[in-house]
Amino acid sequence: MKSLILALTLYLTLPSTTWAGFTVVNDHIYVDTESGISTFTVEFNKTPDFFTLDFANRQANSFQYYIYGDESLGYPGNFSSIIRGGEIHASVDTLRIREATPSSGDEGSGGWGIVIAEVPWLLNNRTLSFSVNTSLLSSFLNEDGVFKYDLLTTEYGGSNSFIQGKYASISPTSPVPLPAPALLFITGLMTLWAKGLTWRSTSLPSVAGGCAKMRRNAG
Repeated sequence: MKSLILALTLYLTLPSTTWAGFTVVNDHIYVDTESGISTFTVEFNKTPDFFTLDFANRQANSFQYYIYGDESLGYPGNFSSIIRGGEIHASVDTLRIREATPSSGDEGSGGWGIVIAEVPWLLNNRTLSFSVNTSLLSSFLNEDGVFKYDLLTTEYGGSNSFIQGKYASISPTSPVPLPAPALLFITGLMTLWAKGLTWRSTSLPSVAGGCAKMRRNAG
């Protein structure tokens, strides 16, 4: 009897990666450094069901983004914010973003911090997308101005896929920061061009005057 109970317990607690579960096929985050907006797009292996719940109020399908903050801190303080796909059944049209710490104690918060934003989300078949103000997510950005993140998918609370330590990308529409040597070179060219304009503006009148004198002398 004890062995049966143990086997049943292990079966119920096994991550659902042992089944053909709910996984990420492709994902990317584009950070627009000019507008300060980060756009998330994630494609799943099937159309997600965010509204069917089990006895523990866990969604049939869920996802969660962990946005890194100060990595010198231990878990969960190393995260700056958490994007909670597991609360869509409650928020319905919006996606809740919470501080990582301290725990808010809110029902359904998963033990994470207070809600700092709610943003609309769009689902097109298997692909979900939404946009967030980057400053709400993290102030810990790398030299390119992007943040680091993890992405987890679950099925009734059991983990299906986990993407760890990935970086967002600069949006194709964002201006690309130039390295210092290139910037100095361009500044030097602009300075020379400006000096050339100054020289032409001061020298042209004297040339014109000389031509006028020649015409008068010729007459």
